[in-house]
Amino acid sequence: MKKQTSLVTLGLLLATPALAGGAGAPVAKPAPACMSIAQIVASDPNFSTLATAVEAAGLTETLQGGSYTVFAPTNAAFAKLPSDTLAAVLNDQDMLKSILLYHVVPGKVTAKQVTGMTSGKTAEGSSFLVTVSDGKVMIDNATVTKADVVACNGIVHVIDTVLMPAPAVAEAPVAEAPVAEAPAAETPVAEAPAAETPVAEAPAAEEPVAQAAPEMPAAPPAVSVADIPALPLSGATINADAAAATTETTTTTDTTTATDTAATTDTTTDTAATDTAATDTATTDATTTDTATTATETVDTVITEAAADAADSAEMNTNSLYDVIVADDRFSTLRDLLSDAGLTDILMDNEYTIFAPSNEAFAAVDPETLALIASDPDTLQQVLLYHVVTGKMTAEQVAGVTQISSLEGSSLNVKKDGDTQMVGDAKVTGTVDTADNGVIYLIDKVLLPPP
Repeated sequence: MKKQTSLVTLGLLLATPALAGGAGAPVAKPAPACMSIAQIVASDPNFSTLATAVEAAGLTETLQGGSYTVFAPTNAAFAKLPSDTLAAVLNDQDMLKSILLYHVVPGKVTAKQVTGMTSGKTAEGSSFLVTVSDGKVMIDNATVTKADVVACNGIVHVIDTVLMPAPAVAEAPVAEAPVAEAPAAETPVAEAPAAETPVAEAPAAEEPVAQAAPEMPAAPPAVSVADIPALPLSGATINADAAAATTETTTTTDTTTATDTAATTDTTTDTAATDTAATDTATTDATTTDTATTATETVDTVITEAAADAADSAEMNTNSLYDVIVADDRFSTLRDLLSDAGLTDILMDNEYTIFAPSNEAFAAVDPETLALIASDPDTLQQVLLYHVVTGKMTAEQVAGVTQISSLEGSSLNVKKDGDTQMVGDAKVTGTVDTADNGVIYLIDKVLLPPP
């Protein structure tokens, strides 16, 4: 009995440290803490550029919580962007935030789910295109190189190219600006009666404004793509009336500026004549001189900086896509329309693939259809951007997909018909790869985006 009691006592003594978590106890190891998407990006050296961008855009806290799927570009993906473009994006928080959110999809989406999709709605608001070919998954023009990196609050898929949302059509309001300026041109007219009392020349200042008002052409009505006949575009460039309207608008602006200057000069002269205090006049002169000096210095600085930026840009792309289009006589109609749409600067910087209709392709379309498109800046930009794709795509890459997302936002159907590459209903008849920032594929028809 004593022996049995001793064994029980010994068992209790041995069990006590185990219950208390002492040495020799099988204490369970704490589960390793999972990392948030923000922590994964910050801790992986391959995402150092992305981490910098996320922090600059103020999205770190967002990616620490919630539930998201992120298509994460590597440092090599960012390195594909021209350095001046990358610097511009990193210094523009709104643009940077928009681009980064285009890589984010709300909710957890696994690689298996992605392969079953044709498009994905992003946190930026627009959608990217998903294609699967030869076992490769492509998001727009980027290839997924590693999938299903699991985070506490979502999933990360690694991609080899930075995704770019379709640019907002910002040029259209500029084209409407002359119409909006018509009331502004009347401002000097309203001031003219006040100037008539001391200055006899004031009525003369009204004449240029009066002449300018009739010259203001009304803006053409907005045209929907759905209203355009389902035909390929044709080749005539913008008609003479549109060019005349542009010239008249410019003349009106210049005349109004001249009138404002004259009115300002007269008012200043009147003030100086009325002012009887020599001290006040001297003070005004000194202030004017200081202001003029400061303005001159500011203008000089802006001009110098602009020249430096232009020089840097020239070093980056000495032979841009637009330069190639301008130099090739086969694209003279396309060149004029790109200029009228205000898209020339876009094609000088970032990397793009252009499916460029030849002059013959434009010439195959009814001139009235082209005039209808060319008369409305919004419609013209939509049609032209439907021919442009983000990134440099080789012939092999184009042949390996069935759809490509255009800058207009819609997707282009792509297929091989024997040895002929088709983009929509257009045939690719040639390739121009001499541009520094992209590739041009010559096509025999003009493409229209879906209504």
